[in-house]
Amino acid sequence: MVAVKILLGIFLIVLTTVRTCNGSLLNSELTDRIDKLEALYGNYEKLIIESSEGLQRLLTKARAKAKTQSVEPNEKSLEEPEVGTENQPEIDIYRRQILSTPAAATTTRPSEPMVFHAILSNSYSVMSPKQTIVYNTVITNIGNAYDSNFGVFKARFPGLYEFVATVSAHTGYYVDVEMVLNNRMLCRAHAGSPNMDIGMCVSMVHLNTGDDVFIRHYSGRGTYIYGGYSYPSFSGHLIARD
Repeated sequence: MVAVKILLGIFLIVLTTVRTCNGSLLNSELTDRIDKLEALYGNYEKLIIESSEGLQRLLTKARAKAKTQSVEPNEKSLEEPEVGTENQPEIDIYRRQILSTPAAATTTRPSEPMVFHAILSNSYSVMSPKQTIVYNTVITNIGNAYDSNFGVFKARFPGLYEFVATVSAHTGYYVDVEMVLNNRMLCRAHAGSPNMDIGMCVSMVHLNTGDDVFIRHYSGRGTYIYGGYSYPSFSGHLIARD
């Protein structure tokens, strides 16, 4: 607006100068037009002044309102807002809820694989009562829980296990064996003549850490176990860990 005012002033000065220097040459019509321009300039000048005063009043009100809304920080406002207050940002509330909510208990527990499979490659022609049958050739032993030197599986973890044992008798003989947990029989298998029948014993049982599972001769029931051709075998695996 200041620039407009300056331009109008310059225009008025030029008109006045022209009028003074060439007054004798200007006719009455031109004089009337100049008078009208001077009146129009006065109106514009008045409008500019009024607008400037109005803007100044608005600026003063805005500054006063901003000053009244400004709050000086105090010790209480610097403190971290408590959970549940209306002025607390929602993102901060959610963060606190996540941190304060306990983690959900896991329903499953990962466990290491525990699998073994061994076969009997040697025959037992004479056995003493309750003699352990050592399935000496290891095919699979993930977890190293089966000892092929003694024919014993030792549980490394508590949980539910499954075991399968097969036995074969020599032609013309028969034999009974039993699967044993520590000193307790789990199941029995029978194999007999005339054609080297194969017996099977299956058990699913819960074991504690350190429990032993093995196959042994069932006292007084045959003496000749045939080994070879991968017929007799002993295997087991962990189904679910506690």
